[in-house]
Amino acid sequence: MSQQDYHCVFESGGLNRGDENRGICSLIRKGLDGFIVGPSSNPDDDHKPLMELIENKVPVVLIDRPFGNYEVDIVMSDLEMGAEEIVEHFHHLGHQKIAYLGVTGFSRTDERLDGYRSAMQRLDLKIYPQWIQEIERLSLTLEEEEASCLDIIVTVAGTRVSKRHCRNAVETLLRLPEADRPTAILTVNTTVAEMLGETLSEHNINIPEDIAVAAFSELSSKEMQGKGRLICYQQSNYRIGKYAARLLIDRIKTPDRGPTRILLPGRLIHPDSALPVRRML
Repeated sequence: MSQQDYHCVFESGGLNRGDENRGICSLIRKGLDGFIVGPSSNPDDDHKPLMELIENKVPVVLIDRPFGNYEVDIVMSDLEMGAEEIVEHFHHLGHQKIAYLGVTGFSRTDERLDGYRSAMQRLDLKIYPQWIQEIERLSLTLEEEEASCLDIIVTVAGTRVSKRHCRNAVETLLRLPEADRPTAILTVNTTVAEMLGETLSEHNINIPEDIAVAAFSELSSKEMQGKGRLICYQQSNYRIGKYAARLLIDRIKTPDRGPTRILLPGRLIHPDSALPVRRML
């Protein structure tokens, strides 16, 4: 943006209820020409400042997730394509029994699940109902969270889920008859994948020797170090930011044009972390 003589002002919204509203209000007071916003995924946020920006036709570009029914410029990772790539990679290694571990109400979870189903159907792979496990997303007050903090895990995006619910979902898969038990699992993000790994370890099941696991990741390449057991579909945060900046400058210059939607592909990290199914049996 500096090449176009624009000065960037950053505000970290945080993950708790109200953080998005406070961040946007702080930026509004600075009298800025436009905004790039990653909408909060906290179900308790009312998003009033963001709604006012859009309704008052202030230049806004959204990143990572859409917002209600508002038609605005947006840049996102193609998560449906990512799920398809992961399933195809598992299938290339000989896996046919592939499960999905998600979170209800998680940001854009439907796209991940749609990609999983689409690839499984295209590859003529069966999907047993038990193979799709979705952990309940928790909506807690601060008091409730503090009271149950030992049982809560928080994802990169701030989504809160119960460790007990995660274990229950994994153990549902493990209780299946051996002939129906999945040999590979696609998880909604790296936090859930790590909780999956802990539960598997309690049953003496190792990744990737005994089961293949893949996850969507919002982590940087540096942050991904040490997660070599997982196959990760890494979203390109740099490219998302780059395209969002271009869209915002264009929106400021041409405010009456129609909305633009950009879906960017990610890439598989650690694709060698999954073993061919014949080596796992």
